[in-house]
Amino acid sequence: MKLIALILTFVIQLSSVHSLEGSKPVPFPTEVKFTERRYPFHTHYKLESPEGHLGEIIREKMDVKSHFSFYGHRDDHELIAIASVRFFTLGQLFKWSNIIDIYSPSNELLGKIKGCFLTTSPAKFEFYNNSEELLGIALMDEDSRGFNLLSPIDNFIIARYTRIINEDGSEYWLLNIYQPDIIPSSFYSLFGAFIFDKEEDRPGTTAEN
Repeated sequence: MKLIALILTFVIQLSSVHSLEGSKPVPFPTEVKFTERRYPFHTHYKLESPEGHLGEIIREKMDVKSHFSFYGHRDDHELIAIASVRFFTLGQLFKWSNIIDIYSPSNELLGKIKGCFLTTSPAKFEFYNNSEELLGIALMDEDSRGFNLLSPIDNFIIARYTRIINEDGSEYWLLNIYQPDIIPSSFYSLFGAFIFDKEEDRPGTTAEN
């Protein structure tokens, strides 16, 4: 009987381990492609990686404040996070001075992305968590073709956003993440949609054949 009990205990523990392994979140890819599709009342930003579809971000156009809602491709289009662009800020006067609050689906503040008015770069954004800890600094290139997201500690490049223009005039943004554990994946994704929305009148990098 003791032997049977030991075997049953081992089987239960083994099944628990497999269950926990199956519930682990899938790591966010280190390369993400953003494409855009416009509709009369909203815009969809599709997120793709070499591994497959990641989800989409929807921007509603009818709200007073700009909202970007990030939906995953799993669990029946589950809402992951929401970016709300503050209305009464310098961003109403200066294109890159917006403050973006990021919330969970339960309306919990996760952090913010703050545009900086006083900067020597064409544009500068600071990424904060909900404890006001500075996580990263995004600086636009001098030729306005992309952003480098830097560590606030040693200026190491955490990630890179590049705008790509195809020969037919269509475009997409490419995000390369070099340090995926420093900034939440929802921040990377929502900022990508935000700059895609803002950068339509800027030059881009021509796609390679």
